[in-house]
Amino acid sequence: MIPGPIKQACAEALSAGLSFACFRMPGSEEVVFLADSGEGKPRSQLTFEISPWLSGNTGRIVIRDRMDTEIIGSLRAQNPKGASAFVSEPAISREDYLAAVSKVIDSCRRRDGKTVYSRVITGANPSLDIPETADSLFSEFPEAFGFLYFTPSTGCWLGASPETLLSVDFAEGKFSTMALAGTRNLDAADAPWDDKNLRENAFVADFFGGKFAALGLDYDISPLESVTYGPVQHLCRKITGKFTPADDMDSVLEAINPTPALCGTPTDEALRDIAACELHSRRCYGGYVAVRTPGRLDAFVNLRSALVATDGSGRFNVFAGGGITPDSDPATEFRETSAKASCLLALLSERTD
Repeated sequence: MIPGPIKQACAEALSAGLSFACFRMPGSEEVVFLADSGEGKPRSQLTFEISPWLSGNTGRIVIRDRMDTEIIGSLRAQNPKGASAFVSEPAISREDYLAAVSKVIDSCRRRDGKTVYSRVITGANPSLDIPETADSLFSEFPEAFGFLYFTPSTGCWLGASPETLLSVDFAEGKFSTMALAGTRNLDAADAPWDDKNLRENAFVADFFGGKFAALGLDYDISPLESVTYGPVQHLCRKITGKFTPADDMDSVLEAINPTPALCGTPTDEALRDIAACELHSRRCYGGYVAVRTPGRLDAFVNLRSALVATDGSGRFNVFAGGGITPDSDPATEFRETSAKASCLLALLSERTD
């Protein structure tokens, strides 16, 4: 999936502590590599953008293609230790998770809302080969947005996101997004969806409808469908719309980030739950990553992702969350986060020695 020269470029950029991005668009076989030295003119108008959790448009980190892959090896020789920016986040025990989710459920009942509560699963694999793991992840999920990136301020992130935050075709004046919320194990795929998951998806769809209506945008919401991601199945509504040259699509992106699929609703109350009950910093998890060209903007939610150390220790933090509503069951939510993290966790933990 990832060509050998690009794997090598990723490894050398990591060793040199050089900002880079390696990504593959959903359904595509092409893998793109950008390396940014911070100096010189960009070689193209293609950029990779990182917006950490709650940083919005103003906090975006932009990686521009400034460097040939052949030059990266010389930088590796100059700085063989690179930079890590890895912080080992606290993992939560099952018992503490159940207690915290019970508190969040009580909060959701009081306001008849939703909060997305996440946890971190930590581990270490001294044999971890980050570019090879990215290759396996991209191959495992060909319909997801596969990404591997590093900057000195964010550290190294690896993921395969199934969730589009906003796609914009500027030439056609069209945009699209999705309400991806509601999760169950794949072994329950033949059963009707329960009220809890249907309601969770409705929170997200209603959020988008309200935002787009307030911005004066024409939009349509499709009927519910089920989509599969590894061992889990999600509820999804596709949302499409039109805009005019007078509409600022960066402002639209700002208005919908974060969605209830990663935060909750009402937003302020959900953020208070997250601040009070989550033990870790989300960092880039729950933010977005985007690819921008003069004619398109494609932004994806940073989820099904991990922060990985680049110092050779093989340490990693896998992030996984679930939508908590008044109808949630803490034990079920714990199993859901385990299932969401299972594929990436297995790839990161796999030993090659």
